[in-house]
Amino acid sequence: MTVGNAIVNQALGAANRTMSGGLKKVMGNLPGSALRGRSVASGLPAQGSPTMNLSYPLDVETSSQQGHYIMFMINVTSPALIEKQKHAELMAELDAEDAAFGDAPQQQLGGVSAVDVGDGKSRISSAPRGAIAVKRPPTVRLAKAISLYMPPQVRATYNTSYTEEEIASLSEAGVAGIQRAFDAYASEGVRGLIPDMDTAKEGGQAIAEVLGNLTLGATKATVGAAGPLLGIAGAAGALEIASGKILSKKMELLFTGVGRRKFSFTFTFIPKSEQESKIVDEIVYTFKRHMIPDFADVSVAGVGLNNQGRILNIPDTFDIQYMFHSKENPWFNKISTCYLQNLDVQYGGDRMTYYEPLEHEKGVGPPPQSTTITLAFEEIEKMSRPRIEEGF
Repeated sequence: MTVGNAIVNQALGAANRTMSGGLKKVMGNLPGSALRGRSVASGLPAQGSPTMNLSYPLDVETSSQQGHYIMFMINVTSPALIEKQKHAELMAELDAEDAAFGDAPQQQLGGVSAVDVGDGKSRISSAPRGAIAVKRPPTVRLAKAISLYMPPQVRATYNTSYTEEEIASLSEAGVAGIQRAFDAYASEGVRGLIPDMDTAKEGGQAIAEVLGNLTLGATKATVGAAGPLLGIAGAAGALEIASGKILSKKMELLFTGVGRRKFSFTFTFIPKSEQESKIVDEIVYTFKRHMIPDFADVSVAGVGLNNQGRILNIPDTFDIQYMFHSKENPWFNKISTCYLQNLDVQYGGDRMTYYEPLEHEKGVGPPPQSTTITLAFEEIEKMSRPRIEEGF
């Protein structure tokens, strides 16, 4: 068993022991359990200190038994350039706005502050020149990140694109002639461009070959086009079969570019306390809120220009790091700034089971015992060799 699997199994095993040991009542003819306020259910070992981030498990950053986790940091697009002296004030306002949505429980300070990671700047800001074509609006990183346990597997896929390109006879001869001229000039200067008997002979042979291929190609194309009109469809193919020779296409493999990397993560949450249940709810909400755009406030001379809701602000971005306690784990690939393209939320497992009703900002109701989310991210920049050398 790998270290990652052992950690995940330990976390999920603790959660399952909590449910089996804390069962209190049956709801909807399905077994449910009671959450014991903000304390950990009885019979479980004491947890480490919660962190300033939205963490699952609560002590995933601080516990000596865990410490392996993925940190999702949120970069909020700013509508204008941000003066350095107002940076901290703006981040505080954005965090306060986040806290206003959802009754987030207050946690003890601890763990890693997102604004201290990479000087609080998104990784796209350090992309090599040419990696992105258009400069993007400035962003501010929220101080509160999302820290989730390390899944059993993580994956990075690198891909390059190639296509087959047909090289015509005339193109091949032209390129070959230009290349010979460059080589001759590089070795002998201007003198190398003056043809001698050998080069003239080579050139004559090349021209003869090109003319021959052009003649064969023109003949084949003419017969192929006129054949159906004259009722002799397939005549070009018949001529090739009869002669035992064909005029084949000359194909070359052409590099066309680098694909963007995509990352997918799946997490299953089985809360062990009321606090953890609310944290799970806020984790799901935070991902949803920052992947979806809002309507832009556009006006000219006090007249709104977005009455029909056609103008949207670009959604926020995410920086993702594989962490070991308070540091990035160098054994894993780095991930550049991403957009969250897809979020799949599943409540319940084989059967829908609930805890006892709890207060929620939208009312009172029983939280589900199990919530599973699948996140699909895509990097903004395309990978280049300098980025690979940096560990991406």
